[in-house]
Parts: sequence; C-alpha cells; structure tokens
Amino acid sequence: MTRGVVLAAILLSQGCWADFPGSRFLQDAAPDADARSAWDSWPGGEAPLPDTPAPSLCSSDQDCHGYDCNTGICRTTCFQTSHCASGYLCSSAQACVKAIPCTSDAPCGGYDCYNGTCRVRCERNQHCAQGYHCQSSACVAN
Repeated sequence: MTRGVVLAAILLSQGCWADFPGSRFLQDAAPDADARSAWDSWPGGEAPLPDTPAPSLCSSDQDCHGYDCNTGICRTTCFQTSHCASGYLCSSAQACVKAIPCTSDAPCGGYDCYNGTCRVRCERNQHCAQGYHCQSSACVAN
C-alpha cells in the first residue's frame, strides 16, 4: 500500500477527511438542481452515473462508477476527460458521463457528433448542434 492510501484510510477511520488539506476535489460534488433536471432527458435515455460517495478507496477505475481511480481514491468530479474512466467523458456539469456513439447530432441532446461520439461540453457554438449555442460550457437551445 502506498503512504497516500494508508493516510486516507486513517483519516477516513477517524472522520477527519473533510479537514484534510487539499481534499476539496474528493468531496461529493453533486450537481445543482438545474443540472440534475437537465440530466433527466439525457441523450440516449441514460442519465450519467451518480457521483461516487466521497472518498472511496479503489484499486482500478472499475471501482469508481465512471470516474478515475487516482492514487487509490476515486475522483468524484471532473475538470477534464482524463479524470474519467475509459468510455466516459467529462461533462459541462463536471460529472463523468458514458460516451454516446453517434453518426449525426440527433442522439446528442443539443451537442454535436464529433468523431463518432456526442460531445458533452462546449467551448464555442460550433460544438453545439443546429439550433443550440454554447453558454457556460453547455449547449442550450436558441
């Protein structure tokens, strides 16, 4: 076991994790109510997997419900796709969501189909399907 995993286990057992410096990225970062309501109509009929309770010890990404196993502890939020397990993308709500295969924008819920996968966040209007525009990293209807 690495020292980080042992330290995390000790902190968890003592109920001290919330006071541990730098633990903010590991705490449960559930999206707000507006983001949750948007997920109810997620493209492809599958809502993203819920955040993993914070913190959760892991030995591989399979233990983390779509998130990356980072030095023995599951991430619970993402800022880039590398924070997600293989087959998942980091959405504009900072949640890892299952990648949706596509051949057109139709199944992508306002995002465009790029290289056979629906985008889940945008940086500019071109990342959104026709009739949508990019606002705060999310494609919203015009």
